[in-house]
Amino acid sequence: MDIFTRYTHVNTNAPKVFFLALLICFTTKSFATVWTTSTAGPINNLANWTNGTSAPTSFTTPGDTWNVTMAMTMSTGSWIVGTSSMALDTVIFATGGSLAISGAGSTAAITIYGNLLMNGGTLGVGGAGCTGNISVYGSCVVVTGTLASNGASSVMNLSTYGDYYMTGGIVSTSGAASGVIAVNVHGTFNMSGGSTSNTGSAGGTIKLNIYGNGSFNGTAAMVNGAGCTSVVHFALPSGSGTMLIDNTSTGVWSQTNVYVDTNCTAQLDGNFSSSTGASSFSSSYGVTVNGTLICPAAYIDRRAHV
Repeated sequence: MDIFTRYTHVNTNAPKVFFLALLICFTTKSFATVWTTSTAGPINNLANWTNGTSAPTSFTTPGDTWNVTMAMTMSTGSWIVGTSSMALDTVIFATGGSLAISGAGSTAAITIYGNLLMNGGTLGVGGAGCTGNISVYGSCVVVTGTLASNGASSVMNLSTYGDYYMTGGIVSTSGAASGVIAVNVHGTFNMSGGSTSNTGSAGGTIKLNIYGNGSFNGTAAMVNGAGCTSVVHFALPSGSGTMLIDNTSTGVWSQTNVYVDTNCTAQLDGNFSSSTGASSFSSSYGVTVNGTLICPAAYIDRRAHV
């Protein structure tokens, strides 16, 4: 068995620059309105929002910002923010703000034609068998705060059709048994901080399906408790993707399987080990290549064989 090693510099500033640009964009949209939650309750009730003087008449005014600062709820139905053909809206979950998608066996849908920013708040699915389907047609940035599946067998499906940057915060299934979170990224994926915390009762699953370039670096961690598993799929359907995993600086990984999917061409472009370094696996976990994994000769250490 060959040991593949490459020591390379990873640009961990890229997500920070993106986040700064996003904040500047949020604060300079002079033509748009910033709406803030005014009453704790259903998030898709216009009466629970204000710009300081009045409530909105629609959630689909282009370019607006929706700042969640209170404990909001949603059980069934849908919440649609922005429009597909106009300037992007932005939804922010700030410190103290939360959305609990709940109701045993219920399904609710959130569609954001714009960006989702987790900046201290919580977006969670709870209630036995509850499903929350969240579609983001801009980018998703997780700085602080929590994405959570808290109910028994509750499911959060988060799909972003832009980029996904995670510099902090938690993706968690620690609330109850068999919770599932699936994050589907159709743009660039970069996790340079924060963690996936899959440490609750047995059966919890966190899935990362990456359809564009993907990278792990910094202090990113993927932690699983007894009976819980995390799965990462590099699934770029054509061309070349890049998997950047630097075991000299990443946080602890456990019970995580990484796949390069069929018809995907990915490139190993960093330090990665399935059994050593900060990212440690048991012998039952590691990397499975069903497509193509490019390992440039210059980065292969052939000094050890098994």
